[in-house]
Amino acid sequence: MGSSNILTYNQSLINAESDAEYTADASRTGGAAVDSLLPSALFNKLMGQTSMVSAALCQSLANKGYTISDANYTNLVAAMAAIRTQADVLPAMISVAYATSLVFDVSLSTGFDLVLSGDVSASSLVNFAPGQILVFIIAQDGAGGHAFSWPPQITGTAPVTATANAVTVEAFIVAQDSSVQPLFPEASGVTTQAGPVAGRNIGEVYQNASVKPLFVNVVVNCPAGAYAYAQTDADPSPSTVVAAAGTVAGSLGGSYTLSFIVLAGNYYTVVQHAGSPSLSTWVEWQ
Repeated sequence: MGSSNILTYNQSLINAESDAEYTADASRTGGAAVDSLLPSALFNKLMGQTSMVSAALCQSLANKGYTISDANYTNLVAAMAAIRTQADVLPAMISVAYATSLVFDVSLSTGFDLVLSGDVSASSLVNFAPGQILVFIIAQDGAGGHAFSWPPQITGTAPVTATANAVTVEAFIVAQDSSVQPLFPEASGVTTQAGPVAGRNIGEVYQNASVKPLFVNVVVNCPAGAYAYAQTDADPSPSTVVAAAGTVAGSLGGSYTLSFIVLAGNYYTVVQHAGSPSLSTWVEWQ
């Protein structure tokens, strides 16, 4: 348990403007006039409201073990850095431009999508950490026949299929000793993507009826305040959240990718949690 010395001012809002008065107050909307007196009711509402938000935020961090104090500005900034924002969330998948030698940087994403237009003779994996799940989607171009050299940090890889337009999907997990192991060694190898899956809808439940894992990429459009979750587990009404997309209220919306894996026999769905997200594309590899 941490601590916080950031306190509220006039927490009970004694002698403070009502919400209606504060909303209509010209000094709130336009600022105090030059050399004017600030009425106590306005001041109490202003300081009570703003200090309450600040104190609540700091106490939430203290409840998570952080020490919050106004004694040191640098330490306060460091503690506030624990607050995660959209800027802290890496994209689930990035496209990697073809080159004969490649570096897969996990600080940029844990998913890599690559189209081979020639041989990759050398590659390496950098900035990975224990517990991370890494996904590689490697496709041949229309000519096919291109070789791919896996990063030496990865063990147990299967050859990339050489057939024209074939897609190889491999998933790995970084072990505690920083070795990178196949996530599904029994299912490693090539799967073929036929293209976007027709008939998929937000809110409907599907099942991976095969004996192999299913790799799913769903792109959803989220207006401001809209959220969508991907859920999968063994229950016919899956509730385990494995990916999320959306924006906080008031921010700009955007297009988000939900990337997740469905175990053999498990059920999966993409659900609307808030707002009105809409489906853009739904792609599966099996």
